[in-house]
Amino acid sequence: MKKFYFGQSWQVYGTNSVEVPDDFTIEQAIEFVKKNWDDVGLANNPVYVQDSDEADFDCCDFEDGKAVLWNKYIQYLHDWAESHSEHTFAGMTPACYDEWYDNEYQEEN
Repeated sequence: MKKFYFGQSWQVYGTNSVEVPDDFTIEQAIEFVKKNWDDVGLANNPVYVQDSDEADFDCCDFEDGKAVLWNKYIQYLHDWAESHSEHTFAGMTPACYDEWYDNEYQEEN
């Protein structure tokens, strides 16, 4: 048996809240949320929306195929950026794809 990788997405629903001035109307509160959407954050109580899941076969491949390796490299970049976000890491850069594949990926597998 071999693994076949594909994308998958689904929806969740949850409630959220923001602090607004006491004299705001519903319309003003809605506008406030829309204007500040990037700062609102995600709901803390997400619930899966029944039957909302979908398969994405635009980027699918077998375990060691190019698409899977590329997605693993993108995840490496994401993890690297999170773990190197402090100013003390200024000037440092993550491994390029070839270096990641030859060193980081091969060590893990």
